[in-house]
Amino acid sequence: MGTAPAGRKGRRIGIRDVAARAGVGISTVSRVLAGRTDVSPDLRERVVAAAAELGYQPDILAQSLRRGATRSVGFIADDLSNHLIADIATGAESVLRAHGYSLLVMNSELDPALDHANIGVLRARRVDALMMCPVEEAHAPTVAALAALEIPLCIVEGDQPPEVKASYVHSDHRGGVRAAVEHLVRLGHRRIVLLAGPDRYRSARQRALGIADVATARPDLQLERHAIELTMEDGERTASRLLAGPERPTAIVVGGTRLLVGVLRAIA
Repeated sequence: MGTAPAGRKGRRIGIRDVAARAGVGISTVSRVLAGRTDVSPDLRERVVAAAAELGYQPDILAQSLRRGATRSVGFIADDLSNHLIADIATGAESVLRAHGYSLLVMNSELDPALDHANIGVLRARRVDALMMCPVEEAHAPTVAALAALEIPLCIVEGDQPPEVKASYVHSDHRGGVRAAVEHLVRLGHRRIVLLAGPDRYRSARQRALGIADVATARPDLQLERHAIELTMEDGERTASRLLAGPERPTAIVVGGTRLLVGVLRAIA
């Protein structure tokens, strides 16, 4: 089955129409459209030409029901305004598209309840696999929903309890913070503050380890870490307080896009 071309008042064009136009049997059209090789070049050319003339498009839903696979992958973002997560989704979509898959993206807007709801929506749509950046690693309804999945699962930028069977993709937040602080030290800074999220986020825990690595190696430095909520308001409030103090830092390392906006406001 397929969709109708423009000008046919919505009538669905199916493989019977293609077969009639090409002058071949329905089974021949099915084999050609399925990419089978047991069709002569002449018949294949006739079927392809007829499908193009009629504007035939395959019915993806019908094909999915027959195959038991939708050739679609779900992606649940914790916050699509985060450029890192948006770039990951863009890269995944590009690769999947090249392999004949579509990517269904949903945004949880930093609300763990939406994580759970979005998992339900994508399960109902029968995605073949799921990629996810969880808002909260220990959110019980989300953990239960993930543990019940029977499709491949990839967790991006987060951890899950052992009952969740998943592959993981993580950025090197520890190495990144360590490199940033060491760079600032080479520039002459000795009072450096790290602003990162609370410990319930893997990225924040890893960034804390990064600055601790430098503190262990360089006890002569004044290094501080502040675990605050990942909001513009907390970033601005904390940075303003630090910059107004008697021992103001000479450099601030920021872990989080929203925090960065607040810190820049305070600096301005």
